[in-house]
Amino acid sequence: MVKRYYFQIEYIPVNADAVLLAGKCINILHGYHGRTKTYNIGVSFPQWSEHNTGRSIAFVSCSKDQLYELRSQHYFSVMAEDGLFSISDILAVPDDLPEVRFRRNNTIAKIFSGDKAKRLRRAKLRAESRGEVFNPELHQNTKVREFDSFNSIPMGSGSSGDEFVIHVQKDRDASLNTDYSIYGLATNEKNQGSVPDFSLR
Repeated sequence: MVKRYYFQIEYIPVNADAVLLAGKCINILHGYHGRTKTYNIGVSFPQWSEHNTGRSIAFVSCSKDQLYELRSQHYFSVMAEDGLFSISDILAVPDDLPEVRFRRNNTIAKIFSGDKAKRLRRAKLRAESRGEVFNPELHQNTKVREFDSFNSIPMGSGSSGDEFVIHVQKDRDASLNTDYSIYGLATNEKNQGSVPDFSLR
């Protein structure tokens, strides 16, 4: 059995915007992964529900050293010093917890009007570059897709400053896998990283 470790952050203020804080924490992990070129840390939401991400977030890895480095990031230190975060020690993951997968599902973005408009603009540019007349009706998808419950987490790009949203779903009955995306999440195809289901502790 692979030995894994984790630390958990609790958001202390009663009126804290949990999804906003989750996005900030994931951005810190994204930056850490980008600098180290390692993708060994996964994200778990111990209090996840159909309605929100919950008032905590956990980071899981086989590498204690990387968790210590992530835990010591300036943002986490400042939030803890200001009494906004309660951050646990680095702890061993209990052996009896089942695996789940928190998966970023980019397909969900396509149901929102902003993404539809972006895709139409790209299709128009491609048609014009080929010297063709753009027909938007050919790119309209009238089929309404349905998705299992998901939570939308606001994010920000450190390089461009752009803001965007990632849509995350919880998959149960996952097999242990440590292949995470740069955000510490699984994806629809390439990354199938799993994390312990801390909600059952």
